[in-house]
Amino acid sequence: MDDTFIITGEFAHSSPRKSIEDRVRETMMEVGLSISVTTVTTAVAFSLGCLSDIPAVRSLCLYAGTTIVVDFIYQITIFIAILVLEERRIEAKRYDICCCFKAKSETTNEHGCQVITGNNSPNEVRLTQGAAERFMVWYSDQLLRPWVKAFVLVSSLLFLAICGYNATQLTQEFTSQSSIQPIRMSPRLRKLIKNTLLGFFQLMFTFVTWTSQMRKSKIK
Repeated sequence: MDDTFIITGEFAHSSPRKSIEDRVRETMMEVGLSISVTTVTTAVAFSLGCLSDIPAVRSLCLYAGTTIVVDFIYQITIFIAILVLEERRIEAKRYDICCCFKAKSETTNEHGCQVITGNNSPNEVRLTQGAAERFMVWYSDQLLRPWVKAFVLVSSLLFLAICGYNATQLTQEFTSQSSIQPIRMSPRLRKLIKNTLLGFFQLMFTFVTWTSQMRKSKIK
């Protein structure tokens, strides 16, 4: 899920004066290499974990590795498409849930308040602030109180001490021999997994190389 935040953050920092397609193209040229490398390294790590003799570890790595690959494909295809549709909705000034209805014309001042112009009277301008903004302002004011700071610090230290004491009281016995089972995999299945992983790594290498060349051409 970290790829989602990286793509969204980079897209938000792009120039809104450009078209949505250009903003998406620049975003992927900027972050495509980094998210591809992290996905490949994570998938490789989980793939190596599939060689473990412990069934629980092997099943976990097989499930997690497959999930990482599928999630990466979704991020660079479906999520990008949804991001474009969302940006078009914002430009059209439509509501997020009821996208069939248009919102009132809004602007935001330097204090984070929305300046809303009514539909009936163009000269009617009023400042409003959402419930979330009001709550965050109140919450930040409460956190900055001296007694709240002291309470949070003491509570954190007390919680840390309790966790440390409980950790010293834990007793656990684990014998790996009782959990180890021989890996039973047909040669045909081994070949299929090998070819699938090899094809995926080749695809990732091609994508990373293409992204790197695009970034170099952009710099030039």
